[in-house]
Amino acid sequence: MRFKKESKSVGVGKSIDVGNEVEVWNLASNFNMLKILKPMVELDKLEIISIYGKESIDDIIPYNMISLKRIEALERFRSTLFMLINNAYFVINKEGKEELDKYRNLLNSILPMYKLLSKTQKLKPSDKTETTIIDEKIFIKIFNILVDIKKDINTIFNNVGLIFRTTEDLDIDKIFDDFVKGG
Repeated sequence: MRFKKESKSVGVGKSIDVGNEVEVWNLASNFNMLKILKPMVELDKLEIISIYGKESIDDIIPYNMISLKRIEALERFRSTLFMLINNAYFVINKEGKEELDKYRNLLNSILPMYKLLSKTQKLKPSDKTETTIIDEKIFIKIFNILVDIKKDINTIFNNVGLIFRTTEDLDIDKIFDDFVKGG
């Protein structure tokens, strides 16, 4: 993208002088790393915590906290999926947007299920502390919906080049390197 040089600062992002023009750097790579890749990595982490209540086998979590961690991870799994869909929405084609709208509606529709997900109770009448008990049937239903959405949006994102390049015919990095090296 080029603009006629009128001032030292042009738009958002870094700019460089190119004769009488200023070239604005493409921020797509940085956007993709922060707004697409980072939440995708977070989803993998939340999926593991939803299952085990901790990210690593070496994590030391008190037994009575495992259920709370699983529930929190499942809630974050949903909200991170929603955020990821919103972050990518503007670059998705019409058919992909229709699918993403369907997933956003599904994410909203399962929200009331979270209220039925758990209850707290004392394991013994003599206990002073309460323990969170997960309704595993509801938990698994929500979990499976979230995992399916995660899997499906990966395909939608890949179809528009957010994960892998859509074409291998034009390698901009190679062209730029050849230009810099004078080749």
